[in-house]
Amino acid sequence: MVPEDIVLQLKRNGTFDDLRKKLLAGFQNGTQGKEFVDRLTGLMEEMVNRDPTILSSSASYEQMTKQIEKADIYQSLRQQVLERLEEDDYKTRITEQIDAINKDSE
Repeated sequence: MVPEDIVLQLKRNGTFDDLRKKLLAGFQNGTQGKEFVDRLTGLMEEMVNRDPTILSSSASYEQMTKQIEKADIYQSLRQQVLERLEEDDYKTRITEQIDAINKDSE
């Protein structure tokens, strides 16, 4: 079985969705979620304070998105998520599911 087949099976059996929900709930209820929202809010407030017309501009979404990407907020969030996936409970769940898929395909 090739990796793409395993990924497809993990999607079909709901493993990806379950892990996504668990990660999101942990993020929203933890300090990382609050820190993310605080950083994002602070950045947006700073942008509006510098240029209040940004809220009425037709290009405001694009401008704000570029500034958020420059601030590296998403990159640090990505790193935090990858670190969470390295925790034993996630690794164990993923390994168990992959082993079950491989056993079923034999």
